[in-house]
Amino acid sequence: MDKEEAAAVLGVSGTNAGVAIPQHQAREQKMEEEEEEEEEEEGENSRMVSNNNSNRASHSVALLPTPKIAIRMTTIIHVAFGWNVGDHITNDLRIRKHHPEKRIADFAAQLGQRVDSPIDIVETGGSWHSPDLAFAHVDAHGPGIVFEIAFSSQKIPLHELAQEYIGGSKGEVQTVVAFDIGYPAAKQAKVLVWKKREAWAGQLQAELVLEEEFQKADGSVNAECKGLYLSLSDFCPERMIPADVKPLIDTRTYLGRETGISISPSRLCHFLAIAKWQREMINAAMREQ
Repeated sequence: MDKEEAAAVLGVSGTNAGVAIPQHQAREQKMEEEEEEEEEEEGENSRMVSNNNSNRASHSVALLPTPKIAIRMTTIIHVAFGWNVGDHITNDLRIRKHHPEKRIADFAAQLGQRVDSPIDIVETGGSWHSPDLAFAHVDAHGPGIVFEIAFSSQKIPLHELAQEYIGGSKGEVQTVVAFDIGYPAAKQAKVLVWKKREAWAGQLQAELVLEEEFQKADGSVNAECKGLYLSLSDFCPERMIPADVKPLIDTRTYLGRETGISISPSRLCHFLAIAKWQREMINAAMREQ
């Protein structure tokens, strides 16, 4: 009797190194081999899915909008002129805190300069701008009025910037003031003001309400310029102004006293002269080194 016949008699299905394996063990071995093959296939599929997910994730990261951060070089003209404008407005706000009308005084006391004033521009995918100067209501999460000083060899698109401030902040910025100073002599200069305006379908637009030259090309004061006037309502969104206060601060004078902030053209020229003098002093000191 050969091995195969003996295996049939003994009820085994095969041999392993000359040793007969019972049929039930052979079936179990076959099942284990099939399970191992299935596990290998599942592992391969998992690796393929993981690789595909990794590729998709990398593509997703590449397609995410990249925030834009505008970085610009400031000069002594920016710093000195901006500081004097901000100091003048701050002093005027202190005076308004002592207005004979208590409601005006109380409201003015809630307005102040913001030094941490980066503004998220939601329309440009998470970009932000940091103005040269800003003021806000104490309860506001961002500035209500911003100031930009344009003094550069490259032309700055001020209207586009004003639109980004007002539209991009969803109307939190009420007013944008820009001082366009001629480069490099810093002689001719003008002031521009944009205010929030609601257009059709709720669109917010920056409306230019003032554009005047306060210093002529020869460096003299423009006597025809009216200067800069800001109402206290320009400093914050309307929802933060009490209903009984708004008509009071919308008038330039109340009870014989100013309610807003005024900067005459001669004062603006004085601020610019100070900035130019400081620039000359710094340049002279650097030449001596």
